[in-house]
Amino acid sequence: MQQKAIVDTYEAFVKPDFKITKFITKLTTITNENVAKAPKLRNTISNVTEFLRNYTEVLSKPDRCAVVYDNKSDADFLHQETTRKKIKLPSILTTYINLKDVFPVVFSNPPRVPKSLADMQGILKQSFEGT
Repeated sequence: MQQKAIVDTYEAFVKPDFKITKFITKLTTITNENVAKAPKLRNTISNVTEFLRNYTEVLSKPDRCAVVYDNKSDADFLHQETTRKKIKLPSILTTYINLKDVFPVVFSNPPRVPKSLADMQGILKQSFEGT
């Protein structure tokens, strides 16, 4: 059996061009105070690229890795924002996998397709880390 392990992580807030609403805070727990001193999107993308420089193989072979989202709207939002702001994404951030598209159907009785990240993690007997 192959063992999988987290080798590194990167997380950052991005300062939006708007005030975060109560609805978004309730949904994500992110507040205006959290993002007050955060970098703008362009700088955050630069910071992510710099972080990935620790993994030169990743940057030299972007076709062998991808960002994974649990829904297509995250990838769509990043693409729309970078296009609108004329920010060029590094190739590593232009390839993505929608986890919902590739997560296997669970052959339980009755068979079902996971509907959320929490559902997928429950099937894998994993717990969520983060917010």
